[in-house]
Amino acid sequence: MQRTPEIHPAIAGCLDAGERCLRLAQVLTPEQFARRLPNHDAIGSHMRHCLDYFVCLLRGLEGGLVDYDARDRDSRVASDPVHFSNCLQEALDHLLEACSGGLDRPLRLRQTVAADGRSWTVATTLERELTFLSGHCVHHLAITSLLAQLMGVTVSPELGKAYSTSTHEKTSPGS
Repeated sequence: MQRTPEIHPAIAGCLDAGERCLRLAQVLTPEQFARRLPNHDAIGSHMRHCLDYFVCLLRGLEGGLVDYDARDRDSRVASDPVHFSNCLQEALDHLLEACSGGLDRPLRLRQTVAADGRSWTVATTLERELTFLSGHCVHHLAITSLLAQLMGVTVSPELGKAYSTSTHEKTSPGS
């Protein structure tokens, strides 16, 4: 029997976060997905933001420079949960393929880092960026879970829960 190699935790985290986004999109109507509550962005805007970050990383793999400020901000992705789901699934598939070459790949990261608009470029790796992306995505899922609940949509309490919180709750007595 041939044993399949275990997937790297950074990749698994991104795939899981992406699957959580897909599950959320499946339970929302287009109106709920695009609805802005007072003083909050729409769930679709948060989901689009997560997708944009995955796409920025994938683009950066081509030339070695990841620029999270160069997002598409496609309004259709933010308003149509089916279109969002199709685009995210495609990005996750590409991400899995792109990671097959190894995660220690050196990259440069450029991002606006100050309120006055200054950007900065630093050295990073694919592994580090995958680690960042899974947590970033789950952070947005926590916000969108609350927004969905405010609209009366039932979502899993695990949807926006950080991986470290889930692990803590499983291993701590009385949690």
